[in-house]
Amino acid sequence: MELFREELSWILDGKARIGQWEAKEKEIQENIVFVHSIGLKCDCVGWSVLDLNRDGSEIILDQIEAFCREKGWKARGWYTRSYIPDTAEWYCLRKRIFKENERIDCEKIYLPENESPVILPRIRACSILESAPIWDKYYCVPDRFQKAWQKTGLDGMRFCWLTDAGKYQGEQYFAIAPQHRICRTNELGFSYKVDSFQELKQRPEYGQILKLRGWLPRLAEFFYDLHVSLPLSCLRADLPSEGFGYTYYPWTYSRAGQSEVLLRADLAEELIAARGLTRSALEPVLVCDKPVPGFQYRETETIPFPNDALLKKRMTSCFVLLAKGRPVKELSEKDALRLLRAQMKKNPESFGKAMSKKQREALSAKEHASLVPYYAICSHGILSNEYTLLSYESSLLETARFQAEMRSEELVEGGFPGVVFAKCPDGDCVILSPEGMVLRISHEGPEVLCQWKSLPQFIANAIEENG
Repeated sequence: MELFREELSWILDGKARIGQWEAKEKEIQENIVFVHSIGLKCDCVGWSVLDLNRDGSEIILDQIEAFCREKGWKARGWYTRSYIPDTAEWYCLRKRIFKENERIDCEKIYLPENESPVILPRIRACSILESAPIWDKYYCVPDRFQKAWQKTGLDGMRFCWLTDAGKYQGEQYFAIAPQHRICRTNELGFSYKVDSFQELKQRPEYGQILKLRGWLPRLAEFFYDLHVSLPLSCLRADLPSEGFGYTYYPWTYSRAGQSEVLLRADLAEELIAARGLTRSALEPVLVCDKPVPGFQYRETETIPFPNDALLKKRMTSCFVLLAKGRPVKELSEKDALRLLRAQMKKNPESFGKAMSKKQREALSAKEHASLVPYYAICSHGILSNEYTLLSYESSLLETARFQAEMRSEELVEGGFPGVVFAKCPDGDCVILSPEGMVLRISHEGPEVLCQWKSLPQFIANAIEENG
């Protein structure tokens, strides 16, 4: 098995200038036709992905370069090199950020020993559906990770409770920071933007590209704008004997204010066995005896973190909150309908009249069937500043438009089946999936920003907590 996977996300820039919308749209369509002609898929504006490990990659790159030369266009993209060993010595925790309905805001904690405040997220724990590490400057882990860690019997992992400002019960989360700092790791990438290959050859990035080898020297010949992403690497002599540690960089090109938490493979297996982690939360680290050619290793710094007194105080606050008890977030349809009626009574001008009984009966066997009880109260309405319930007619139009866009997003496997039944002021769509889950999809691209277990929970969240 190959140790590295090389992947290229790329797009071609034509000659149309900013504001020349008709010419730009024509170039987008021409770009899409070209991508299809070389046997690849792309999204609705022409971004495509090429697995550089596949057979025939060289031929495809030759075709892209020839097309650019013929048309006078330019290629730009994002190159990613991933480390994929059969077995790994060390892992780092994967990064996923809080979804919009999981994180409320942040709180600043000023400590005398730190120049800058410690910034911790305030969360809505009941809205977190995936029990996995979440990154927000610090890695934030669920309570089950803390319990699993205690089973290992190891000291040296600091846990800081995150304020849970949600209204319902939820698994508590903690920011973590190992006491052991890994003194250096590599930059995770770099980028360049030039007018010509000759210009690039005069820059230091080109020397780094030659050392990294792989497909990068070939890409450098005709990509005028390229971001390079590299896997995390550590020197074996720098890794702590305890089996876990952290890195932190206040400012570098690839990791401004970011940190990583690293675990030795045997410790990771213990945490998996104790149900504190899943294998999908781990990413292999490239461990070497000497620096990898082309990798730039930098000294890490001490991560600012609350002191022991504050950690103890916050843990006490956690126990107090849990002792008070909060309702379980298992809202029934009856609860959601009650909230909708109350909201309509409060702002009657923001809602339309109820859908007729005849119309509702016609929908009972269709994909809008779950919405019928809500249409019996109002045909449409403003649930909050963030969410508007669409009428059935508007829902049909928005669903057709959205699904047409998804079909043009060829890189999204499976898309997002379901009906668009609500919208946001910024253009985000809210979808009711065939499984009954509700998803908020970004208008900027096919990405899930928020998710709810059920339609009643979405309605309640939109009204009670304003999204």
